[in-house]
Amino acid sequence: MAASDLNLAAIVADQFAGWSPQMLDQLQRMCATNQFMPFVEALARVGNCAHPIRLRGSSMRVDATTGEILSSYASSDAPLGVTYIRCGNRRESVCPACSRVYAADMFHLIRAGVIGGKTVPESVAENPLVFATLTAPSFGHVHGTRACGRPHRNTRHCEHGRPLSCPVRHGDDDPDLGQPLCPDCYDYHSQVVWQWWVPELWRRFTITLRRLMAKTIGVRGDRLCDLATVQYAEVAEYQRRGVVHFHALIRLDGPSTPDGFAAAPARLDSRLLARIVQAAVRPSD
Repeated sequence: MAASDLNLAAIVADQFAGWSPQMLDQLQRMCATNQFMPFVEALARVGNCAHPIRLRGSSMRVDATTGEILSSYASSDAPLGVTYIRCGNRRESVCPACSRVYAADMFHLIRAGVIGGKTVPESVAENPLVFATLTAPSFGHVHGTRACGRPHRNTRHCEHGRPLSCPVRHGDDDPDLGQPLCPDCYDYHSQVVWQWWVPELWRRFTITLRRLMAKTIGVRGDRLCDLATVQYAEVAEYQRRGVVHFHALIRLDGPSTPDGFAAAPARLDSRLLARIVQAAVRPSD
């Protein structure tokens, strides 16, 4: 075998390292049937989506008055005879390409909500804004990066005889992170209830927030939009312990206008908005 062939073989082996035998077999069959380049073109159209959705069918746009066919499309005319679209999955572990697109889109949307842009007027940057983290209560002691690894002279123990502190300093990739110090003490049932009801808790939080805002301004709840509007963007994520919590940007604007939103009422600032947010999440008596 010539040296150039050895180099090419090494490049190919390095390029496809980690591929399963099934994937390599499919690649060879595509190359043998001249379908490799159409496959590459189709993959490029969906931005290298890891799990593209395959669609088959046809459509026509017809002028209802004359019956003239204005346009038509058939998946059979596409490369490989099928139409590919992105899977749109947000999780990087499932589809890195789609998760990056989603993250970039969300970044620009949230950025526009903070400083304006993308049809949002720049004047919103002057309105009160609060970044709030709404997290779950404690369901028991767990391994963490801050609470663990500290020396304790008098370590307390739970009723099952297990220590309530951990002397080990965990790394970020330690599988023990988020795990209970005592599985028998940890309130798994309450955590399941929290996970189930957390969407409803967020909905009720937004309702309470608007009611408290109306009370602060001195108007009925159904008249709040005449003086102020509450805008927010929230992201739900899992903590190390597997519990959902929210990060939210909450902005207070004036009433809606044709160009966007007017300035917030003068007597309301970010500090007052923060106090109203805190009151909205506080358990009622």
